[in-house]
Amino acid sequence: MAKKEDGNAIYVRTTPTLKKVVTDAANDMGESGPWVIERLIEAFMLMNEESRRDVLQGQLALDRVSDLMALVAWSNHAFAGHHTWAIECYVSLEEECVKQIYGGWQPPPNLTPNERREAEEKRRQQAARSPLRLFARYRQAFSWSELSLDLRKEALSLAIQNEKSVPVRKISHYFDAAQEAGKRAFELYDSINKVHPGISVIYYNAACCAAIRAMLLVESSLVYSTQKRPKCVTDLCKAVVGGNRQSLEMVWSNLGEELQKVRDGGSGVPHEKVLDLSEANIAAIDDYAETAIKYLIPTDNQDVPPPFSIPWPEQNYWAYRFWDDTDILFLRSDPKYKDQYEEWVGTRDTDWLLTNYQRIASRFPSSNPM
Repeated sequence: MAKKEDGNAIYVRTTPTLKKVVTDAANDMGESGPWVIERLIEAFMLMNEESRRDVLQGQLALDRVSDLMALVAWSNHAFAGHHTWAIECYVSLEEECVKQIYGGWQPPPNLTPNERREAEEKRRQQAARSPLRLFARYRQAFSWSELSLDLRKEALSLAIQNEKSVPVRKISHYFDAAQEAGKRAFELYDSINKVHPGISVIYYNAACCAAIRAMLLVESSLVYSTQKRPKCVTDLCKAVVGGNRQSLEMVWSNLGEELQKVRDGGSGVPHEKVLDLSEANIAAIDDYAETAIKYLIPTDNQDVPPPFSIPWPEQNYWAYRFWDDTDILFLRSDPKYKDQYEEWVGTRDTDWLLTNYQRIASRFPSSNPM
């Protein structure tokens, strides 16, 4: 236990109104006026330096809230289409959240070493579990994932051009950057899941990131390894750059079969070889795919609620709404993982929309008065 420090008196003259505030608070808590003042001083000590200055200068707490609201608004504006700017904005928003909760904070004096560690860990957990910080980190992850797809599209846009005018090295830079962006997105989603397990959108988006990374390895191999590019290279580039979903599905159906040939030892006909993948490449592809399946069909933490009241969609929603999402195209194209993908699709309730309409309509009747 911390030792009770000998008190040092502080005398202050104040207005009757302020004295009444202290007296009323003491009566509510069944304590004395000095006890209330001591708690107020301790609360002031827990504030960061900027918040202390605001209090001493008579500024309202709403000033700090308005700063956060402005940062959220700019971040959301960037999120609408400028992914690199959005990442910068949401990193700033997360840093501001941590600063408001943790910055400048010091444990109370005269704590034992164990009590000090416990107080520091409690404060760190408070900062980690901030709802606004979660939102900022989620949007960072989503923006990194979208940036990964933008880089992939640019790589394939370059690949479709005359191969002599665009060095393969330049295309590889885009594919490498796409992989790195996808990795960063996945790591952010994974960090959220460790602090806030049970949020279905985090599981689904992490699965998408892993599946996209497997897809990138196959597509980059296809582009790099063909000096005389087969028709599927041109078809892939045109489908991605032109946003032709049907063509993309057809191309990837063929690529899935080619990938299986590589796993089975190749076609046996060198000039018909479409994918040039090493054992390390195949191992990495399978690792990404298995990670995607693990997050797509999670077996743990499904029923763990978040620590604050946000009505997250249940796991079944994603199978109902996004079963044909191109972000997980790899899983339904690769014969090795197609059965597990179809198992996930089989969990969807085709009446999900009607069922949830009935649930939400009964929960919030239209007769609620203003």
